[in-house]
Amino acid sequence: MKPFRRIQTTDRDLNLLQDHIKDVFDSIAAGALVDARFLSGVALSSGTNLVGHGLGKRYSSWGWMRPSAAVTLYETASPDATRLIALVASTACVVDLFVL
Repeated sequence: MKPFRRIQTTDRDLNLLQDHIKDVFDSIAAGALVDARFLSGVALSSGTNLVGHGLGKRYSSWGWMRPSAAVTLYETASPDATRLIALVASTACVVDLFVL
C-alpha cells in the first residue's frame, strides 16, 4: 500500500482532515491484514498437502472457505512455515484459503 501523501494548504480544516485520514491509513497499513494472502482454488488431495502461502514470512493463522466437497481440514507440522502450510484433508477437494 502506498503511503498517504499530505498536501499542505492554507485551509486549516482541510489540513486537519488530511491529518485524520493519514492517521487512519497509517493504522491500516500497520495491521496484519495488509500482508494477508487470499489463495483461490487450492486443490487438496486426501491426506497431507503442502501449500505455498507466498507471505515471505512465517504465517500466523489461516482460514478456509468455499469447499467443493464435505471435508474436514486441519493443520499439521509444516517443514518450512515461512513458505508452506501443511494441511490434512479428509477428502479431495478445492478450497479458498486466507493466510495471515
